[in-house]
Amino acid sequence: MTRDFFPSLATLVVAFFSIRFAVLHIKEQHQNALNLQAEARKKDIQIELFKEIQERLDHCGSIAFELSNSLIFKITYLENGLNINHDEAEFANHIKTVLESITQITIFIEYREIVSPKLFRVTRSALHSSHYELLETLKDRSINLVERYKMASKAAGDVASYCHDLNACLQNHAFGDLFNNQAPIRKPIDPNEKVIIDDDKELDRLLQYFEHETRYGKMMDETNRDVIEIFTREQEKTT
Repeated sequence: MTRDFFPSLATLVVAFFSIRFAVLHIKEQHQNALNLQAEARKKDIQIELFKEIQERLDHCGSIAFELSNSLIFKITYLENGLNINHDEAEFANHIKTVLESITQITIFIEYREIVSPKLFRVTRSALHSSHYELLETLKDRSINLVERYKMASKAAGDVASYCHDLNACLQNHAFGDLFNNQAPIRKPIDPNEKVIIDDDKELDRLLQYFEHETRYGKMMDETNRDVIEIFTREQEKTT
């Protein structure tokens, strides 16, 4: 009796594991298909994002570079004892144009930060820092013209550089694996100049720098402390 029953039991066990294996295999195939779809969708988003932001980055980088270079020429003239006709309204208008372009980019990437949170946050902070320096140059007329030009030229040059850096990072996101290549990293002559690269550790260092060590970062820290202090005092009054 037992002998007659045993083959049936063995058959059931084999059938059970065969069915289980088939089900697991189907689930694995389904998950792989979902993963491929997700990767394809992610790639489509990266390419579309690059297309949408490239024109903004090119425009901002171009006008910032143009402003920086024109000021370098004026600085050279002034430092060599030559006079130039300084038009404050024209100077302010050129800076304002760059400021508006910076704002367009920072708003654009802020609304899409989920695509690359740390990279976009660092880029926003870097551009905000340069925005702050340009604005301070306009406001502070107590310093001499050469120093104002130098401050504005440096800030505008940084804007152009950060636009270039983000463009390179987004190129690599969108097309790096397709062409099995990487856009080159900017290599400034000045080793102290900041370069935005899509590396976690470097992005952490840059975030610390832009948000806490620049004039913009220190101003924001002070503002945040003041807000917290006011809020705490108001809370104490109600308790």
